[in-house]
Order: sequence, then C-alpha cells, then structure tokens
Amino acid sequence: MDTLISILVLLSGLPFQAHCIRLTVSPSKLLNGLTEKLEVNCTFLAGSDLSLSSLTSLSIRRWTNSTSLREAATVSSFNGVTLSDSVTAVGTIDNSGMSFLNVIWSYPNLTNLGEYECLADGLDTTDHPLSRSSNYNVTGLSPESELLVEEILKLQQTIHHLNTDFLSLKEEVSIFMSTLTHRVNASHRTMFETSAAFNGSQYSLYSIDTVVDIVQAQATCEIYGGNLVEVNNENEFHFLKTFIEDVSDAALVLIGGNQIHDVGNWVYPQSNASIKYFRWAKDYPLFTMGANCLVLWGSFEWNMTNVNCLNSFLMRYICENVL
Repeated sequence: MDTLISILVLLSGLPFQAHCIRLTVSPSKLLNGLTEKLEVNCTFLAGSDLSLSSLTSLSIRRWTNSTSLREAATVSSFNGVTLSDSVTAVGTIDNSGMSFLNVIWSYPNLTNLGEYECLADGLDTTDHPLSRSSNYNVTGLSPESELLVEEILKLQQTIHHLNTDFLSLKEEVSIFMSTLTHRVNASHRTMFETSAAFNGSQYSLYSIDTVVDIVQAQATCEIYGGNLVEVNNENEFHFLKTFIEDVSDAALVLIGGNQIHDVGNWVYPQSNASIKYFRWAKDYPLFTMGANCLVLWGSFEWNMTNVNCLNSFLMRYICENVL
C-alpha cells in the first residue's frame, strides 16, 4: 500500500569544505504516487573552494541502506551527462562559472527515501584528486495517512474515468446535434419557402394551405427557431407581400398579432409590443366576438384582416427568424 511520505530537506551538519556545494530538493514534501516529480539539484561555483582548483565531475547519489550508495546521474567534463537510474538529468561542468547537475524522478515512491549526496570530484592546487560532498536526508512520516492516500488515488481514478466518459458523451452529443440539425434543416426545406434576408430577418412561408390555429403555427415556428412574423412598417409589409406572391398563390397568411387578452389592444406576443403599424382591408377590423387573430389577406389586394382564432380556415402562416 502506498504511504504518505514527506521530503524533509535537512542540511546534515556539513563540514566547512562542503559549503561550496549547494544541494536542493523540491518539493519539500511529496505524496507517494501522487507527486508528479522529485527534483534534486546540485551546483558548484568555480572559485568558491580555493582548495579545489579544477572540477571534473558532479554526481548525485542516494543511500539505499546504511552501507550502500546508488548513483542516479553524473555530469563530467569528459563524458557529459550519464544516467545510472530511471531519471531525467541535465548538467554541465564549467570551471570558469557555475557547474550544475539537475536530476528529476517522475512520480517518486518509497524507494526515494534515504540520504541524498552531491559529490564533487576534481583536482587540488597540486593536481591531486580532491572530493567535496553535501548531503540531504529524506525521511518519511508515519503511515497513519495510508487510507487518505488510498482514497485520494481512488478519487483521481474516478475523476479520470469521469473525464473519459464526459469526452465520449460530448462526442456523442456533437454527432447527435449534427444529425438533428441536418434533419431539421431538411424538414424545413420541405415544409417552407424561405425568403432572402431583410433588415436582419429571414421569413419562412408554410408551403401549403392547411387548417391551422395560432397556437399550432407558433409552436411550429419555434421548432425551427423562429416566431410568427411581426410586421412593423410599410417596407416590411411590401417585402412580405412580394415574397408571398413570388413563391405561392396563398390568399390568407396568418401572422403573429392578436388581441386575445385585451380586446382593442393588438400586440405581438413574442415581443409583447403593441402593434403600431396596420394596413386594414376595407371594412376591417371586425368587431365581432372572437375576431382576435391577425392575417394578411391577398384575395384582392394585400391587406390586414382579423379573424376568429377558433374558427377553421384553410390558410398558410409565415415565420420570422432573426439572423
């Protein structure tokens, strides 16, 4: 079972000559199996130790037990960086500046416990071999948090599975929406004649005369992303008149205006705006009970009439989609 461990960076009573070597460990704490990397860095500045006139190599090693050392990586002036452990390492020897060796363990575990050592090998002022070293002690916390680590790992696995499922579902939804859009567009082309754009809107005229009421017509318009048309001015009226005449022989075309909730107050339900523009046919509007819905009448000359919303008429309806 994985165990919660902590990297405690402790400079272990180094003698004076080791102070020229800087050894750092990051992060200062890690969770076994959860921390992404453990980074150990060793540096030596030329001239910081007058006894060591020429540096030949830097090595990072760790004690696997009280008597055995395992080398992780070495950088030398002859061979560059060489690896002896499953690590990533970079480094260089520079006798006129800063020499360094950087070693990284990915997802460190219990084997990373122990004492770490940075060893600097070189020559003294008389060209005799000379070594300097610096050590850090890596210790672990007590294992009372084993269950916590286990639960965190389980949560990570669950999150990974959820992310995978989400991406799969997202792809399925994307395919479904693409297919649905294609089918809706194909259905729309079959059922409607569509106009060119006019003042930021596009109009769709139902292609055949049918018995329809305002609720059915509005619901169908909404399926295709629009609403029963709102005629707001003379220019729009003439555009609709020309469009209807060009694509059909319609005589009655239902539009969105009505006075269902307040007789005498004609409104467009979608925008809830009072109708300002009317082009009433002769003898209209009617003031009979229930004549609450508004249509365009083209039998003689295109104008507006009001009809009983509950009566059945063979007519068409026209939707408006804001672009």
